[in-house]
Amino acid sequence: HRAKAARRMAEILGRSERWSDAVHMLRKAIDWEQDGRRRAELLASLARVLRDRLDNRVLARRCFESALEG
Repeated sequence: HRAKAARRMAEILGRSERWSDAVHMLRKAIDWEQDGRRRAELLASLARVLRDRLDNRVLARRCFESALEG
């Protein structure tokens, strides 16, 4: 339940354009998520925020790679 709550909070923060806070909550959700598929989806979401909103392409690439590794 913690992972789901953190994911929802990240969505709310993203809608408010609080990208650094959204990244923090996505990282928590990733840490708490037990399901591999959902964890990969969260990593991909984190990568998109890092790439598109925070212009951190290096870390975004690492997150995308981790998502693919599953």
